[in-house]
Amino acid sequence: MAFRVYDMNAVPEQYGGKPGSNEVWINVFNYDPAWKITVRENGRKLPVERIAGYDPLYRCISQGEVPETGNAFSPARTEHLFRVVAAEAGTPLEIVVRDGFSHSWRQTVVRPKPFSWDMR
Repeated sequence: MAFRVYDMNAVPEQYGGKPGSNEVWINVFNYDPAWKITVRENGRKLPVERIAGYDPLYRCISQGEVPETGNAFSPARTEHLFRVVAAEAGTPLEIVVRDGFSHSWRQTVVRPKPFSWDMR
């Protein structure tokens, strides 16, 4: 998996959620400037904005909300987050992440997407 997607409407506010915003955040692992992120809603390409922030799941883990013992995590600001704003809260999004070597990863995100520690 090259990325993880968060429907910020469904992320609890204590983990950075923004109910009613229709924002979707994409955490792209190993991102570098040669990578391209494309998001479509009902076939329409959405503008993708790179942001710096805290991964909501990482914030959840750091606060001991996952079913594991111990807690060696502390949330760190990351600069490989990307934000799109969807027109609707319940429309699916088609996300494609392509690296500089033409490898690509694709995910159809059915929304609302629940937030949980198991973010498959």
